[in-house]
Amino acid sequence: GDGGGDDSNANTLTEEDKTELFTVMNEQKEGLERLVNIVKKDLRDVNILKEEVGKINMAVGGGIAGSGPLGEVVGQLPSNMGGVGMQRMGQSHLNRSGVKYI
Repeated sequence: GDGGGDDSNANTLTEEDKTELFTVMNEQKEGLERLVNIVKKDLRDVNILKEEVGKINMAVGGGIAGSGPLGEVVGQLPSNMGGVGMQRMGQSHLNRSGVKYI
């Protein structure tokens, strides 16, 4: 391969190369599957915590779920993790630093 001539064997993998490549790709696939499972469990845990925070805020403050000090902490989570309950309720709030969260 330098672009000239017919190097038909230059891009051909040997059986050993194919086996090694398959092994590496399979290990990557297994690693990604483990990471996906970890993220799924973490998201489940975050949703459980958000529900519990909402229950505590309702009991303590008697206000809207997601408001109060604990709600502010949850509201500061990234948008795909925090404040989902508030989006469903159509509410938005400003935390103490003036950052809007939903």
